[in-house]
Amino acid sequence: MTDQYNVQNARDQEMELSLEDIIFMIKRRFWWGFFTVVFVVAATVAYLLIVIPQYTSSVTIKVNPTSQSSSVSNLFSGGLPGMGGSNDISTEIELIKSKTNLEAVIKELNLVDVLIEEDSEARQKYNQEQLVQIAVNKLADGDYISVSPVKDTQIVEISVEIFSPELAKNIAATLAKVYNDQLKEYAQRELKVTREFLEKQIPLAERDLNESILAIRQYKEKTGIFNLSNQAQYLLNMFSKYDTQIDQYEMTVKTTENNIQTLKEKLKETNAEIITSETISINPLVQELRSKLTNAKIDLAALQEMYPSTDPRIVQKKKIIQETESELSDQVTEIVSSQQKIDNPLYSELVADITKKEISLLLAQANLEAVREARETYEKRLWELPKIEQDLVQLEREKRLNEELFTLLAKKLEETKIAEASVVGNSYIVDEAKIPLNPSSPNKKLTLAIGGVLGIFLGVLIIFIVEYADKTIRSEEEIERLVHNKIPILGRIPRFKITEGKEMITHFDPTSPESESIKMAANNILYMRPEKTQIMAVTSSGPGEGKTTFVGNMANILSQNGESVLVIDMDMRKPRIEKFFNIPQNKQGLVNYFANQENLDDLIVNVHERVDILPVGPIPPNPTALLASKKTDELFEIVKEKYDRIIIDTPPIMAAADVSIFAGKTDGIIMVTMLNKTMRPSFKIALNNLFNSKAVLLGFVVNGISNKNSNYYYYYNKDGKKKRKNKKG
Repeated sequence: MTDQYNVQNARDQEMELSLEDIIFMIKRRFWWGFFTVVFVVAATVAYLLIVIPQYTSSVTIKVNPTSQSSSVSNLFSGGLPGMGGSNDISTEIELIKSKTNLEAVIKELNLVDVLIEEDSEARQKYNQEQLVQIAVNKLADGDYISVSPVKDTQIVEISVEIFSPELAKNIAATLAKVYNDQLKEYAQRELKVTREFLEKQIPLAERDLNESILAIRQYKEKTGIFNLSNQAQYLLNMFSKYDTQIDQYEMTVKTTENNIQTLKEKLKETNAEIITSETISINPLVQELRSKLTNAKIDLAALQEMYPSTDPRIVQKKKIIQETESELSDQVTEIVSSQQKIDNPLYSELVADITKKEISLLLAQANLEAVREARETYEKRLWELPKIEQDLVQLEREKRLNEELFTLLAKKLEETKIAEASVVGNSYIVDEAKIPLNPSSPNKKLTLAIGGVLGIFLGVLIIFIVEYADKTIRSEEEIERLVHNKIPILGRIPRFKITEGKEMITHFDPTSPESESIKMAANNILYMRPEKTQIMAVTSSGPGEGKTTFVGNMANILSQNGESVLVIDMDMRKPRIEKFFNIPQNKQGLVNYFANQENLDDLIVNVHERVDILPVGPIPPNPTALLASKKTDELFEIVKEKYDRIIIDTPPIMAAADVSIFAGKTDGIIMVTMLNKTMRPSFKIALNNLFNSKAVLLGFVVNGISNKNSNYYYYYNKDGKKKRKNKKG
């Protein structure tokens, strides 16, 4: 029998939850899940009521990073080391979101008051310029603006999400405009510097030209020489040629130096380290390459005087010059890029422009030195002419030089003005920003749907958590799992309200569903082992599980079947049998019998026809010692001769060890379990104690059945039809 009912290994075995188990779990914990769903949905509704709607307006623009007017225009096709390729549209995106542009937007739209509340502490601590910077940081870091490229295109979308539809449209449109103006300013910057330089030089060149014309006229009148010899004319032409080149290169050097200075002034705004032109020019490798380039240019000029352009010597010399220029460019690029420390698109662009200008400056300086060296050769030959012709050649040379310089300056000025006026931004608007008609967030329908789904999910989760945290036995299926389906459930008693003094429901309301369920349980017990269940003990794992109520009602049912029944109250700690049967508390009882103080017949009390009670009597100090005595065996032998059935009301197993002492001397133990009250750990320990005492566990009577924890919950109405119970019994 022990092997049959051994459930020791069942404690470690878990059966998978069936759909039916989950349904009953939800029914048991319905209100937990319901209120969780209501709370989450209510919180979602409250959020939608208090949240400030956000509106999104977008503008799409087309950019061309490789354009001449781009913010990264005129960079080398391969890019500069560490500066990114010129085709990278991400540079343009970073420029759009740059704080310089955001500051311009804030100032143009006067957004300081919008982004910083009137009563903000910042207004009391900072001046206006500092407030602008705070507003810029808030706009940059507040996820108001997003810039994203359209895949595989040169189109960029600028989206602004903010609490005002008009403001969203204005910020998007203004940011696109500011970005375009920025690109235009970048493109015009170099042309503006060149134009201003030329405007200063032209009046000086015109003055020098007029002075040289006057000097020639006065010299001819004085000397009477009006024409030059062939030799003098040749030298004059060569001087004019080289002087023109010298003027062009000098102008290039000055213009480039001005451009470099302007770029460096702009670079100071980024607080970056600025590399000087002197740092580049004193580099040993740069000096060597520059000297090599100058000498190659001088050699080329000499060769061109004697041989045609197709001569191999000229071709080879040009190749050397090209290679030297490339090496010089690479070296300058490496020097400048090694100083780059800031990851900023504007900084990268300025450094790239400065690098390009530094290379142009070195090449112009090398060319200027080469032309000056070549000119000195002809200047030596000039001194071989008569003194009068020397002076006239010098005057004619200065005149030609001034004419060519003035013409060149005037031409360059007009070209620069036209180029500056024709510069446009690098972008144009594809789709203009519009005032949004509806808020972009929150999406009320979607948010409510998410809140509902989240509420249901959390509700189910709470149900499972509460269910897991609940250590009570919640269903008869759980009992079957705990005993591994080896011990039967003998009866199922629905939950009902007990009225004091009328606990014997089988007597006061014999046709009620509760009475019928107790009758069914009693019959199951009797028919299970009719010849071997004369002495039965009814116990439970803990107090308050309906053990005494079942004992009294079962005794009444057995008596109605014509059997003589004795109820023995062996709960010597908190006896309740006397209260159940509404009899006065007896001063004498079982304890007196164990103490040999009274005869057993004098202690038995008749409460109903064929139902007698053996109360506890006075509460003993050591009930366990009494129950362990031989008097227990004598008692059982005596009552078996007088009664058909003996039902023992025992203390809860977890409250005392009394049951284990005499359980093996009975014909069987019936264990009453109250759903949602009996603790699972206590239930397991109680079972082990019974099995260890060699007791025969007949089965379980499940108390507290309801439609939330059992499929078997029903009742019979007066017509005898079985119906579902939809509310508590």
